[in-house]
Amino acid sequence: MPRVRWAYLLGAGGAAPVSFVVLANLRTFSQLSHHRSLTASVVTLVFAVLAIGTFPLEQHTQNLPQSGSVAVLGLLACAFTLVVLLRDNRTGSPSFRCSIATLLWSLACVPIIWLSMVVVSRVLEMR
Repeated sequence: MPRVRWAYLLGAGGAAPVSFVVLANLRTFSQLSHHRSLTASVVTLVFAVLAIGTFPLEQHTQNLPQSGSVAVLGLLACAFTLVVLLRDNRTGSPSFRCSIATLLWSLACVPIIWLSMVVVSRVLEMR
């Protein structure tokens, strides 16, 4: 359980309490890094949600650079997650954890690759 400490910021109207969380121990971080294949797969899922959210629906959209950057970052996340999955499989991580992470990774890569193909085709059409 993280400890909560209070700090007081001096504002124009006086002191106002502002809470911030200070991790007293690194258990949370060590658990997160221990399940690195699952963590990387969840990060890739976040990029998949971003890819779905920035999908260009119209033919000539103004957010094509934003969609392109999400596509590139998503492809990098997919490649990094693949490397992590292969490394965790070699080091003897539990097969159930690797299976769940691989399923999440494969579901996340579909919208990212689809967005990448749409962005590339739209850029080639603009030329």
